[in-house]
Amino acid sequence: MIGLQISQKGKLEKINKMEMCEDANSSKVKITKVLLTPEDTRTLLGDDSATYPVIPGRIAIGQISDTSDFSYLEKGTRVYVNPITNCGECVQCLSSNSNLCTSLQTAGKNVNGFLRDFAVVKNSQLYFLPSLVKDSEAILIDYITLALATIDKLDITKGEHVAVIGGGLVGLITSMLIIYYQGVPILIDGKEENLDRARLAGIYYNLFSDNKVEKEVSELTGAHMAQKVIYVADSNINTDLALKLASYNAKVGFVGFSSPNLKVNFNVAMKKQLEFCCITNGYGYTEQAINLIANKVIDLSLFKFNVVKYDNVEDELFKDYEAFKDGEQSAFPLLVDMM
Repeated sequence: MIGLQISQKGKLEKINKMEMCEDANSSKVKITKVLLTPEDTRTLLGDDSATYPVIPGRIAIGQISDTSDFSYLEKGTRVYVNPITNCGECVQCLSSNSNLCTSLQTAGKNVNGFLRDFAVVKNSQLYFLPSLVKDSEAILIDYITLALATIDKLDITKGEHVAVIGGGLVGLITSMLIIYYQGVPILIDGKEENLDRARLAGIYYNLFSDNKVEKEVSELTGAHMAQKVIYVADSNINTDLALKLASYNAKVGFVGFSSPNLKVNFNVAMKKQLEFCCITNGYGYTEQAINLIANKVIDLSLFKFNVVKYDNVEDELFKDYEAFKDGEQSAFPLLVDMM
């Protein structure tokens, strides 16, 4: 196995070691595509939730190259590799409630990710990709599962107004799926390019996050404000806006793969009797996400990523690392061609 490893904060190193498929419940996968996200840059910067050394690359697709006689997928099968695994040891896992695992493991964070040529992976992490699902779509499955978990946990229903604060990948895909499930998203962002993409995606209500946005949401909702609010954790918008846009007794979801040090005004939250929930992964929604893609429920052709060959990825990671250190916006996600 040849790959890149974050050995410690700010340090990348090449690794080359043997990794054999000896477990009857695992398969060896040739990694073909990896999507590097801002999470990988944060891990390189130093993250208290990360375990070092760790191979970055949370999101990957590949092809089974070697498998045991007990695998349900054959050699040569194109697969999506689920980045989230349950620990198998906590009370919930031992009670057959693995979806409620208290120690979920995340690829590229506290277990090795997939920025490597081959990976031995548990069979339970591997999902067959039908020919209807393109590589460019499959690489977004993790974002779709997060959106599905958000819609489910906030119990978004037909006709409800949902304020989505943050127009990046997470916010836009979530808004598109809210429309599919017949909710009414109001997407809010501070970047015109994100709002332009939202319009192309058919998000009818898209607002700039300035001092007029509270009044505009009030007008759109008949002065009731939003019954559900989604605050995307890396939106860089003040959390006060999420509370201002929420109606009384509304649900507010804090959503994202990362856990930034957010400050929330509980004075407003308690006055409005708001209900909070946090969604950091889409564990348990992978099959549903693949089915939605295969049935062309949302248009993923809007999402284009810069592509780099594996041989050049180290330079790109350090470029993003330096930008993060200087307080600039991340250039990621970056699609790595491992072939």
